[in-house]
Amino acid sequence: MSVRSRRLAVAGVIATTAIAVPAAGLASGSGSPSGKPAPPQASAASAKKSEAQSQTVPAVVRAFATRLGVSTSAAGPALKQIAALSSKNGGVDPASPAFAAIAHDLGVSPAQLAAAWDAVKQSVESAPPQASATKPQASAASAKKSEAQSQAVPAVVRAFATRLGVSTSAAGRAFKQLGALSVKGGVDPASRAFAAIARGLGVSPARLAAAWEAVKQGVAGK
Repeated sequence: MSVRSRRLAVAGVIATTAIAVPAAGLASGSGSPSGKPAPPQASAASAKKSEAQSQTVPAVVRAFATRLGVSTSAAGPALKQIAALSSKNGGVDPASPAFAAIAHDLGVSPAQLAAAWDAVKQSVESAPPQASATKPQASAASAKKSEAQSQAVPAVVRAFATRLGVSTSAAGRAFKQLGALSVKGGVDPASRAFAAIARGLGVSPARLAAAWEAVKQGVAGK
């Protein structure tokens, strides 16, 4: 699967998850305060109801809300909007007006929103398919297989992927392309070839350049 197809698939999963936020969860906390203190029984019932509503909110939405320091009712729609941008444009540009508008509505910076989005993408990409329907034995086998695959990926590629917020498969291809450019005469972040690699990863040339430099220093320091 190509990087663009993978990115679109992840965006679709996140969008579907965000849509699943129940109306009850979005409405929680919006009622007007009562002038009388609630009886102990009512308080306990309310606490149980809030806990149940929290559990019905998808984990990815709760994680997104926690990273941004906002409510799940605000995080859900924002997550859906960003996923729609990613599906429409083949990626998310933190410098775009649409992205900035979403960050403004949440009361956070575009950089903070971009970091939270990258974290959510990574969690979705690394999640095993149909995890909820997987039996314990299958889950254990899948975990061992994932661990073995992770160990098979060179540490430098894993570090490169982490810095860029992309999968190791995408990072590996980009790393190989950058290595080829370096052999040909050096890596120029201002070149078209470099910009094309960054675009394929869904990151800016500046971010790719920073990750490449960090990885080179790490290798040189060994």
